[in-house]
Amino acid sequence: MCVKWIHYCLVMKNISHPLSEHTSPEEPLLAVFYTIYGHNFAWTLVGVLYRNVSNHNIVIYDDPDNPTVLLKGLLINWDLVKL
Repeated sequence: MCVKWIHYCLVMKNISHPLSEHTSPEEPLLAVFYTIYGHNFAWTLVGVLYRNVSNHNIVIYDDPDNPTVLLKGLLINWDLVKL
């Protein structure tokens, strides 16, 4: 077995929570909306196709230090993208 790459992740601060742990009915809706918007941006402008969209790869952004940020959804685990 040959390992092609090694992935490291260093978490300095937790800024999100899973889609299943929403605090209001609007949170998952906004998270999915912004995730689709971001995926469309990545595909149309950069040509990157994210091939693993699921509820486990969408998180709700909630930075307590900056509550005025409009972005509410993040698509994570971009290691399986197709360029």
